[in-house]
Amino acid sequence: MHLFSGHPVPGFALPEIRKRLLPVAAAAALAVGLAACGTPPDSAAGAADAGKPSIPSLSPVPSLSALLPPGIRQSKQLNVGSDPTGGAPMVFYAPDGKTLQGVEPDLVRSISQLLGVQVTFHPGSFDSLLPGLTANRYDMVVSQVGDLKARQGQADFVDYMKAGMVLVAKQGNPAHLTGTNDLCGHTVSVNTGTFEEETLGKLTRTCTEHGKPAIQIQTFTNSDSVRLAVQSGRADAEYCDSGPGGYLVQNSNGRFEQIGPAQIIAYVGIPVAKGNTQLQKALQAALTELISNGTYRSILTKWGQLPNAVEKVTINNSLL
Repeated sequence: MHLFSGHPVPGFALPEIRKRLLPVAAAAALAVGLAACGTPPDSAAGAADAGKPSIPSLSPVPSLSALLPPGIRQSKQLNVGSDPTGGAPMVFYAPDGKTLQGVEPDLVRSISQLLGVQVTFHPGSFDSLLPGLTANRYDMVVSQVGDLKARQGQADFVDYMKAGMVLVAKQGNPAHLTGTNDLCGHTVSVNTGTFEEETLGKLTRTCTEHGKPAIQIQTFTNSDSVRLAVQSGRADAEYCDSGPGGYLVQNSNGRFEQIGPAQIIAYVGIPVAKGNTQLQKALQAALTELISNGTYRSILTKWGQLPNAVEKVTINNSLL
């Protein structure tokens, strides 16, 4: 997951998959983001939905529809802003170049079925989405948007998934790693300019301060190179976003495995206009129903995101 404060940082460009979850590290304004994990080998990202189980259609639930704001309830139309250039598995284009697929489109379509409305996706650049929400061009936004205190002045967030950092190794874990605590003396690949790179820097300083060998940090400007370093054996593991990490492992034909649980540092949310409590409550109730009826689990499993599932849908539950 990718966390920007909602405003571009001058002179600093990141691939979209890394711009959405971390524009700040705790209280310090840092131009860093979470790192993607590369395209699964022998897998076309555009064809990622091929062969995956379909999500069953759901019938409208009148008690949920009644929670919607009057305008949406009467028009039966939900307008959703989204940036489909961020990449798998959250939201990205199908091979036709028009249809959106991924975790978030599947969730939104299931939500709309429960609410008895039609959904229309409006593609836009990530940095334009929250301003578009404020200007009432959209009812809501889905684009792997991290719930940050810095963003809550612009929107309210319905938080539905965890996001964090994870280690991924070649299948069999040749270096026998168990987590970040035993990386001293090992080689780890990572995207440059990311929160993971900064975290590795802190970890290697801890190694040397305790008389242990430093972590050999290999940095790359693109995620496929990060993955290839592990696949070729030049790195023992890569450190990346838990979302793309889970997707990589699921779609690698057994070539990669995740090392231990993810380190959760944020929640992914659905931004809605500030103060639109009716839509907040409708989305929260619909997502809660998806958790209850098993659809939420099916969607996250389909895209390799079940380890990032939440037990309860919350509002403005920022960790940063």
